[in-house]
Amino acid sequence: IRYALQSEEWDIITIQQVSQNSGMTETFGNLQNILDYIKQYSKNPDAKIYWHMTWAYQQNSTHSGFANYGKDQMTMYNAILDAGKHVLENYEDIDGVIPSGTAVQNLRTSDFGDKVTRDGYHMSWSTGRYMTALTWFHTFTGYPVEYVEWYPTHSRAGISYAVNPDDLDVIRESVTNAVKDPFKVTTSQFAPIVEPVKTTALTDADRKLLKDAGFNPDEYAVLELEMHIQGYYNSSSA
Repeated sequence: IRYALQSEEWDIITIQQVSQNSGMTETFGNLQNILDYIKQYSKNPDAKIYWHMTWAYQQNSTHSGFANYGKDQMTMYNAILDAGKHVLENYEDIDGVIPSGTAVQNLRTSDFGDKVTRDGYHMSWSTGRYMTALTWFHTFTGYPVEYVEWYPTHSRAGISYAVNPDDLDVIRESVTNAVKDPFKVTTSQFAPIVEPVKTTALTDADRKLLKDAGFNPDEYAVLELEMHIQGYYNSSSA
């Protein structure tokens, strides 16, 4: 670390906690020692130190550390937010936060969905890595990401890094909103359209059937199910 710190007169130095512990402030006990070390060995006494906010895992992630948050994505995300607020409030040497975790969560509210990782926790080679790179860039420069025209289109060693140009607007939106509001999810304007479920009122016979089974009829409605060719309906009720 000393070699890296002294290899350049860095303007910005970033730190983070390992992802599975990034929402657990009880694991930050060595943080002040790390900050003191950076201050001692940085060649630039005016270097700014930024905290990198990592992201919550994909909801179906099999990472063992997901159990730290009850295997729930929003529980993990909110814990990461609280940890980010904690370090900003309690460590005066930290100058700002890089809200990658919020950019990811913003994207997940869009029609892109919860598929920004490649294995449940690492960013995908294409959209995920490109979006987090834009988050770093926008945080440090303030340059509007909608003016960044370059995006990866190549493959190498059997891995595609190509970003779908149709996703650029939602990527840019997610990054812009994250840097503007690092500690909250901003719902995407590209959110998926959810059609309302069609229902009809219960008949007297329906209400009696529910009451006899021990249920409150006021909590139920009848779904208008439409049959489709090659549709398959599987009831869980015997």
